[in-house]
Amino acid sequence: MIILDKNITKDQERMRDLMESILDVKDEIQGLEMDLDNYKNNLLDLMKKNNTYEIESYTAKANIIEFNRESLDKDKTIDAIDKVNKGLKEKVDISGLINRSNVCFVLVKEL
Repeated sequence: MIILDKNITKDQERMRDLMESILDVKDEIQGLEMDLDNYKNNLLDLMKKNNTYEIESYTAKANIIEFNRESLDKDKTIDAIDKVNKGLKEKVDISGLINRSNVCFVLVKEL
């Protein structure tokens, strides 16, 4: 514990200790999330390598989830709307505003 001021109350000292504990836990969570992502990526790679899209164990079930995501490009959309509002354009071609991306991940659920 680092004391920055000799005139702090016990409650202030406790608050500082709690803030440090919160930061420690956040660091631990970040490490665990990285471990979890690594395990999931390894499982996904193995499942793809073995052409397995679903597998069960005694305690869990894993599925590969794949889909195409479509979303609007925020900057292009705002620009197009501004041009329509200013009378510079009559119509907007929505196909030019859409971003498409492939999504693939493994979903693991407890049985």
